[in-house]
Amino acid sequence: MRTEGRAVEWAVRRLCRSKRNFHKRHLLLVDNLPLVLALTKGRATSMFLLPTCRVVCALSLMTGSRFVSRWIPSEYNPADKPSRVIA
Repeated sequence: MRTEGRAVEWAVRRLCRSKRNFHKRHLLLVDNLPLVLALTKGRATSMFLLPTCRVVCALSLMTGSRFVSRWIPSEYNPADKPSRVIA
């Protein structure tokens, strides 16, 4: 769970690099439901989700941007398919 949280942090940091992304809304499509719920709520009791919530909140406050996360099933996530192939 922490690894997926780091991926979301990386995506948000990447969006915050450019000034043209400041003061805008950004949609994050995530296939981890607990992570999406924690980001939507803005807080978490899990020690794996809490750092991600804090980083996303801090970057949101710093840039004036708003990050909205939505859950998509793993079957519809094209980036998830290579990790499920049996070698």
